[in-house]
Amino acid sequence: MILRRTALSQLDAVLPEATAEARTALRLDERDHCAHIVQGSVLFRMRRHEEAERSYRRALECNPNSAHAHAGLGYALAAQGKYEEAIGNAERASRLSPGNSLAEAQATHVIVFARFGTREYVASETAAREMLERYPEYLPAYYVLIAASAMQGNVDAAAVALADVLRLQPKLSLAWFHKNMPWVGEIGERLFQGWRAAGVPEQ
Repeated sequence: MILRRTALSQLDAVLPEATAEARTALRLDERDHCAHIVQGSVLFRMRRHEEAERSYRRALECNPNSAHAHAGLGYALAAQGKYEEAIGNAERASRLSPGNSLAEAQATHVIVFARFGTREYVASETAAREMLERYPEYLPAYYVLIAASAMQGNVDAAAVALADVLRLQPKLSLAWFHKNMPWVGEIGERLFQGWRAAGVPEQ
């Protein structure tokens, strides 16, 4: 399975429907772990990270071996600065998902982001490059790669990565990141610092 790039703005357009569907599914069966995962994903996209964490943890109560729930929980934890715990969940997701490219990509991206969060920019950049070798159109990995390269002072490498992503997403800008990225707080500030240093357009 090849992961195709997806415009996050398109995901935003379906959030109300996804929210309603998840709530309906949970009314029918509160132990449906997939419904909790969808609910967690919606809450994460809405930047309600603590609520997303609770939804993913509930999914794992229903199905402790769900790779997607572990990966999703990793996202929610990383967004709150709980980086080492996030990495632990991502690593477990990888162990549980041999052959599942989506779960594996999600888990790897959690690690890429969490290493950026802990200011391990070299490790973050290396993991992002390894991820893009496997999934060359997975745009979120590019976003962190650009910022991690710039935060090391490697503006040339950041500019090359930015040029690559602009070929895939020509309308990428800081305004787009402000609207669409679920990352906020101190980690968000450092991401924007890196993106600005790399030359991401304002609009």
